[in-house]
Amino acid sequence: MKFALVTLHVKDMQKSITFYNNLLEIPIVRRQPAGPDSEMVFFGKADEAQLELVPSDTNISYSGFSIGFEVDSLATIKERLASNGYNIKNEFSPVPTTTLCFLDGPNGEEVELIEYKKL
Repeated sequence: MKFALVTLHVKDMQKSITFYNNLLEIPIVRRQPAGPDSEMVFFGKADEAQLELVPSDTNISYSGFSIGFEVDSLATIKERLASNGYNIKNEFSPVPTTTLCFLDGPNGEEVELIEYKKL
């Protein structure tokens, strides 16, 4: 068995695409129809687990759920996010080689950014 994807149901697809593709720089793998005038969008790499965005008209709550992404430079990503209105809620280093940042994504999902420092 292989882990394949995480699905997020989103209210504003374009805002979500901007967040994950433009701000976090996660590449779009593919798009496919999700009904009349809507589509699903998949992010990541073709041979790895992916993030799937699915349009939704219902209220969504992501309580107790977070999705994490490893980044090369937290400083660069944090600056880009702040300039687009996204604020870091919590940042800490559980061990000297790792820094974690948490923020709310465009749909209320908790997003974790992870930077591993090279010694």
